[in-house]
Order: sequence, then structure tokens, then C-alpha cells
Amino acid sequence: MSEEAPTTAGAGGNRAVGGDRAAGGDRAAGGDRAVGTATAGDVSAETSAYTRVASLDEVPEGTLFGVVMDGHRVCLANVDGEIYALQDNCSHQDFPLSAGCIEDGRIECAWHGARFDPASGRAVALPAIRPVKTFDVRVDGDDVLVDLG
Repeated sequence: MSEEAPTTAGAGGNRAVGGDRAAGGDRAAGGDRAVGTATAGDVSAETSAYTRVASLDEVPEGTLFGVVMDGHRVCLANVDGEIYALQDNCSHQDFPLSAGCIEDGRIECAWHGARFDPASGRAVALPAIRPVKTFDVRVDGDDVLVDLG
């Protein structure tokens, strides 16, 4: 399979990070782009619980970007220059939030239009009523780091 440029704004640019790396290949099972995990020398001691999942270039302002991190789907969202990380499935019907868009500062699911607050994961528009999990994010230079906690 040829290498494709990462896609954003919910166009299915999912990547695998950590335990999902395909042996010797550029893609993990299911077509997700695989990348390695951070090692002790990659980040400072202060960010040692964090794993590099993307570069800032892969999550431009106003876009969503899906990654798979140690078997967990994570949706990165760049809302007004701030990076957020949430579980990458709508609590209404388990559709990937990274396939949606950002509208009025909220993450909108492409399937039924449920909306979520990117900072808290709280459902703010029906049909979703349950929140989605959020994860801590740090930016170190051009690297986006996420802690699954």
C-alpha cells in the first residue's frame, strides 16, 4: 500500500502508536498508519508518562486527527490553536469522532450530529447524552504528546 499524506478534518487520518505497530511496515492492520512510541531519551522526565502521537503539522487549527495509541482510539482536536485529546468514538453510536468536524468550538460527530466539549468531553448536543473520556495533552516543540492516564 502506498504511503498517503495524513488527512485531517475527519477524513480518516488514523495512525497507530505503541503496541499496534506493524512489524516492518508503514501501516498497522486495518490501514492505520503506524508510528513508534517515545523512548526515555525522546521526552523530558517531566513528560515521561506521555507518548508522542503526532506533530503539530498533522493537526492544523480547526481540524481533527485520529490515532491509535496502545490499542485505544484517540481523537486529537485543534480548537483555536489549543490541542485536545478525547476517546475517538461518539458515546451515542460508537462512530469515530475524528471523522467529524469542529463547529463553534465543539467536536461534532459526522453520523448524527452529536457535539462534545473538547476540554471536558461533555456531550453538549443530542443525540449523545454521555460524555467521552478526555486525555492530558502536552506540546513539546512540534510534538503532540498524550497521556492515557
